[in-house]
Amino acid sequence: MMIADLIDLEDFAQSLRELGVVIAADADAVQVRAALDSWLTTDEQSAAWHQLKARLQTEFTGRMLPDVERLLAD
Repeated sequence: MMIADLIDLEDFAQSLRELGVVIAADADAVQVRAALDSWLTTDEQSAAWHQLKARLQTEFTGRMLPDVERLLAD
């Protein structure tokens, strides 16, 4: 049996929380994006977001659920 390590919206939101983004536990993709956009106010935050984005795109290529793919593409 093969078990794939997928990243879903909750995993993605948790990664953002670790950066300091405030996201409700039951947030949908639109709410996650709004929270991220509100949080991105400094160069340091922008750099942290771009580092996370690059890491996730490398680490989970082909193993992201559609909501996460769309959020990373925006």
